[in-house]
This record gives sequence, structure tokens and C-alpha cells, in this order.
Amino acid sequence: PSTLFFLYPILIFNFTDSSRIWLIFSIVSLLGSFYLLYKIKKTSVFVLSLISLAVALSFPFKFTLGMGQINFFILLLLAYFLYLFKKGKLGWAGIFLSLATLIKIFPAIFLFIPIFLRKWKTIIWFLIILFSILIFIKGELVIYYFRGIFIPLFINPYGGVYYNQSITGFMSRINAPDFLIIIFRMIIFIYSIYFIFKNKNNLLLSFSVLLVSVLMINNFTWQHHLIFLLIPYYFLVSGRQSTFISCFLVISYFLVAVNIKNPSVYQYTLYGNLLLSHGFFGVLILWILMIVRGNKIIKIK
Repeated sequence: PSTLFFLYPILIFNFTDSSRIWLIFSIVSLLGSFYLLYKIKKTSVFVLSLISLAVALSFPFKFTLGMGQINFFILLLLAYFLYLFKKGKLGWAGIFLSLATLIKIFPAIFLFIPIFLRKWKTIIWFLIILFSILIFIKGELVIYYFRGIFIPLFINPYGGVYYNQSITGFMSRINAPDFLIIIFRMIIFIYSIYFIFKNKNNLLLSFSVLLVSVLMINNFTWQHHLIFLLIPYYFLVSGRQSTFISCFLVISYFLVAVNIKNPSVYQYTLYGNLLLSHGFFGVLILWILMIVRGNKIIKIK
């Protein structure tokens, strides 16, 4: 419900003008995200241009823009959180992470990082902003949201719907039993938390691994959610890695970026259902690359 506060200003315009304003705002948010990521970890103009072109051609970018999703703004807020946290502006980092959480709840997972690092100022300001805005929302609306929308999102299975590229979607497409989904989710999440704790002083690596693991084990990860992978891809591409790793990065991004226009054609065979899980495999490859290479890929000075 708190998202309504952010959308309220464009209500003064008609639908057509609001759509145009939102489109411009989304593009500006994406460009702002690129700028902040560049400030965090500089790279060459060629690499930056290459990443920008790859994003613009990807289906998650088109899907997010075409649907009017708020993902680009969340991406900007997360990039700002990273930038401020790395600069040591811990209070402001907490504020921007809280704003992202007020729009979409999943950014709250990144509190693991300041918790592991014992950066209490970030956590305190996160909570101050969160509750300061929530008190202005009617209790009935909050209760309705959690009962009718939020909880069902995590309880109801979304099956093998093509646009769901999480582990749930993959397992459902190959008719795997539910207990396997639970086991694989637990393995990925627990190992990711362990890995992050072990590398807690490497902010970019910790954030990227946590982001990728959440997208992978979520009950649903629509293809437009994959636009958040810009952050780990940027840090990986802007760093130095072997030709072998670079090849797998290209494969991973290709699997994430493509779209199958007629998914129903492929739903009747095991091969077809594996093909429809291309986004999941792309995210899985990305997660493995970060786990295997670790600090050798991402270096923070």
C-alpha cells in the first residue's frame, strides 16, 4: 500500500500524460542506476556502452518498460543503497533501502548485509523510515494487503507458467515433487547466507549473491524481475576474469535476456520444458560463477 505514496503525484495528469511521464521516469531511473554503478566501480566507456546495449536489447528491459513496472525505480534505490553504504554514509543507505522496501518488500532481505557487518546505524534508519511512512496507512488496508495479496503470493503455487523463471517454475515444468523444491531452496539459500557471511567485507559480492539467490528461490520470478540482475552482471563484466568465465557470462546473459514468443508449443516434452526454463538456468549459471570465483572476480579497493 505504501507504493501509492510514490505514485500519487502523477494522478493530477490524464492517463496518456501519466503514461509518458512514467516512461520518462523509468528511463531516467535506469540511466541513474548505470551512473551509480559506474561511480561504485568504474569501467571503460566501451564496456559501459556494451552493457547498456545488452540491457536495451533484453526482454526483461522491454517487458518492464512495456508493462509500466516500477522495477527501474527499485533498481535505482538499490544502486543508491550500495553507493551510500560503500561510501560510509550508513544512515542514508538505510533510508534508501527502506524506501525500496516500502515499494517492493523483497529489498528488506539486504538487511542481512548491515546485520552481518554490525552497521546498526543503517538498520536503525531503515526502521525509522519504514514505520514513519507505514503509520500514515490505514490499518484495514495493511491487513487486507497481507491477507489478500502478500501471503497468497508466497503460499499459492504458480506452477509452470512460462514467465515464472524461478526454481518453482522450473520444477513445476518438469513435474518434480514439492519436497525437492523445498530441499533445493534450502540448500541454495543456506549456502548463500554462509557464503555472504564468509565474504561479508566484500559488499558487491555479498549483495550480488544475495540478489541472485532470492530471484532463483522465490516462489515466482517473472521475467521483468530479471532486470535487477543488471547489478551483478555489471560488477562481473566490469571486473577481470578469464576467457572461460567470460564465455559462461555471455551464455548466462543470453539465457536471461531472450524470450520465447510461443511457449505453448514447447510445453509437451521434457526438452521443451527445459527450454522454457532458460531464464532459471541463466540465473543459476550466474550464481555458480559468483560462488566458484568469489573474490577473484569482484575486487573492491
